[in-house]
Formats: sequence, structure tokens, C-alpha cells
Amino acid sequence: MIDAIRTDRLVLRPVHPDDAEAIRAQIADWDVMRWLSQPPWPYTLQDAVDFIGSCSPDDLTTTAFAITHAGAVIGVIDMRINPALLPLRGPGPHLGFWLGRAHWGNGYTTEAARGLLASAFAAGVGDTVYSGAFADNAASLRVQEKLGFVRNTETLVFARPRGREFPHVNTKLVKSAFRTA
Repeated sequence: MIDAIRTDRLVLRPVHPDDAEAIRAQIADWDVMRWLSQPPWPYTLQDAVDFIGSCSPDDLTTTAFAITHAGAVIGVIDMRINPALLPLRGPGPHLGFWLGRAHWGNGYTTEAARGLLASAFAAGVGDTVYSGAFADNAASLRVQEKLGFVRNTETLVFARPRGREFPHVNTKLVKSAFRTA
């Protein structure tokens, strides 16, 4: 059982059923959702319940973590090996994240990702982690750059919330290039 990952200002802990409404409230904002590829739109409480049910708190590659600040859920971060993403984004674990709009601009995403990546590399998830973002999502690509991710390939990815394909920048991080600060 994975307990929690603590950073200077955040606690990342496995999502649990009690988080469903907080997750729904944060992600059911078009300004958050439009940058994501897989969640449905509109996003309902049942969608949050189903997402939480798909997570296993026993394995870094199937666990989604609630990003919490002062005890409140402000976003979600995960590192999953998703077979559907393998042809597009790479053969190893894929880092994904989103943060509620009210919490943008505070460095929380970078801090959360750095904490999860450090724990994952220490746990031996492999030497390479993949990520990416839609090409026009400069903020997400900047977070990845700060951590040491480099652009790998560009593809078109179907954005379920927006109902069509968009240009997507795929990135990868080799353990030796991970920027811990």
C-alpha cells in the first residue's frame, strides 16, 4: 500500500472514494478539461467514482494521487502504464496531471510532479517516463521542461472532451536527466 508523498507544500496520496466530489468539482471546468485527452465531457460525479475505482493503491503504475494542499484536493497526478497510450507516447510509465484552475500559477504542478517522479524512480519504475501535452498547452509543456523532459515526437491525439484530434507533443524523461530542483 502506497501511503503518501510529501513535498514542501503538498501531500500526494492515493485517491479514495471520498474524493469523488472534490475531483468532479475541480475537473468539471472547461478551462481544465480542454487540455485533457481522456475524460468525458461533461464530467459527472459518476465519472469521478469510476475513475477512482480504476486505481489501485498498491502500485505506482496504477495509482492516481490526489494533490492536496492544506488538506483540500486541488488536482490529480498519476503515472500509469496505459496500453492504449503505448503506440502514441512510449513503452514505459506515462506521467499525467491536472490542477484545478484556482490553483494555477503557484508551482504546485511542478512540485507534485517532482515528488511523484522522485518516488517512482526510487521505487524502480524504470529509466524512462513519458508524458506530453497538446501542442498549445504551453503551461504543461513548461512544467515538463522544468523537470527535464524533452520533446520526443509529435502526433495527433483524440481529445475526448473536444471530440476531435489535435496536435500533441510527446515528451520523455530519462532518469539521469531528472531535475530534482
